[in-house]
Amino acid sequence: MAAARRRLELWDLSPEQVAEVERTGKAIKSITLYAPAAGYLTTRNAFPGQKIMPETELYAITDLSRVWVMADVSESDAPQVRLGQSARIELPGGAALSARVSYLQPQIDPTTRTLKARLDVANPGMRLRPDMFVDVEMQLGGARRLMVPADAVLDSGAAKTIFMDRGNGYLEPRQVETGQRLGGRVEIVKGLTADERIVISGAFLLNSESQMKPVAGGGLKP
Repeated sequence: MAAARRRLELWDLSPEQVAEVERTGKAIKSITLYAPAAGYLTTRNAFPGQKIMPETELYAITDLSRVWVMADVSESDAPQVRLGQSARIELPGGAALSARVSYLQPQIDPTTRTLKARLDVANPGMRLRPDMFVDVEMQLGGARRLMVPADAVLDSGAAKTIFMDRGNGYLEPRQVETGQRLGGRVEIVKGLTADERIVISGAFLLNSESQMKPVAGGGLKP
């Protein structure tokens, strides 16, 4: 009897189910398996009529109340990221969550030239979901950066251009070099200074096929 009870327990039968078998003395044709923990079903490898082996993983249940976010940190910024450092996770739609760096990969990815940083995040309301893309912000030391709205930079594929506001409706195109992208902003590393005025909205109307008229002083007028 003890051996039979142990066999049933190895099949993950609950004590109540084992007691029911002992009481009725009848063989069980189907078994209801109960999850050992609460969570969300993220993997299913079991289907009706399927033959399974002892090593087959039937289901995976995941607790999403706390999750990991894997962030790609540029090679130049990697030395400034520390374990325990705070971060801000920006979700689609503008909502944000607080996070902390819990692990830093020891090596740089040779293809992307980035470092993987793992962030621990509380996930109230299950707003973060597996395989979701988010933006990550971290306060780093070092020199201040010149950031502009991403919509202000017109990328033709061959060059990146911003439009200087010269007043009276006149615009001057200028090629720039960009750096890191952070949320809806992009870093300008060459071609612009902080005291200059640029067009920050409506740049999407000024594509490579737009008819622009040259004016005195090298500017353009739409």
